[in-house]
Amino acid sequence: MTPASPSRSRHARLISTHSTVSAAPVAGSGRRSAARRLWYRPRPAARPTSEADAAGRLTVLFDDLDFDPKPADGVIRLRHCPFLELAEEYGPLVCDVHLGLMQGALEELDAPLSADRLEPFAEPGACVAHLRRTPRLSSKAAGGR
Repeated sequence: MTPASPSRSRHARLISTHSTVSAAPVAGSGRRSAARRLWYRPRPAARPTSEADAAGRLTVLFDDLDFDPKPADGVIRLRHCPFLELAEEYGPLVCDVHLGLMQGALEELDAPLSADRLEPFAEPGACVAHLRRTPRLSSKAAGGR
């Protein structure tokens, strides 16, 4: 992974420090709640229609956040970390925030996927997010119909 540019690095540090401090006492569903505030609630017609569409939407989000994502079968490789310096120092906390953002975004989209886990530095130059197929929330609310 490559470090962020100096101007982006300072900006990223401010954002991530705030996010890290804000998210530190929050566990599980609290991270997803925080991610919901960062992601708009789409109209039903705008929700992903397939697993590929959901993975594509998540890829666009993480590309906008400067993670240089590359989707592949059931995973998204994050090839750049705008929070690399903090991740090296506070790895589990920073990575949990990123996983929570993925989980919250997919949940809010009522996507047929969930982010199962995030493997920090799983490959040379990349963290790997593992996705898995899940029933849509709207299907669960309707009794699985």
